[in-house]
Amino acid sequence: MKCFKCNSDKIASIGAKCSDLCSFSFDGLEKDGYVPTDVGIGGGDYVEFDYCLNCGQIQGKFPIDSPYMGNGYCPECGDNIADKYDNQFECSCGWIGNESELITKNAANNIKNDLSSDDVDFLNKEIELGTDPDFWN
Repeated sequence: MKCFKCNSDKIASIGAKCSDLCSFSFDGLEKDGYVPTDVGIGGGDYVEFDYCLNCGQIQGKFPIDSPYMGNGYCPECGDNIADKYDNQFECSCGWIGNESELITKNAANNIKNDLSSDDVDFLNKEIELGTDPDFWN
């Protein structure tokens, strides 16, 4: 193998198992956990990459899109979804999908507000019915 930047054949391979003890930061955001799969350094339990000992260039396919840093929200309930597994996102409400289906924080707040107002409307209706004498007969 030759370096794609300087054409040197002095390529070193790195492999390390860190399981869920990886720290990763990008664009002011930090994430602790498993190795991200979308940044060219391995993924899951393992850090794995090749780099050139001549120029220091990490070998791989670049440029890489911005990695997912846990700032997407569930389109069903509005909760923040911090992790993905095998390129699938799972929410505690049961929703499963991919990154393109995640929504922004503002949209999530709108969903939460809608859910809250629906809950309040429902509770108000229950209270109205509960105080209606015909409700109990």
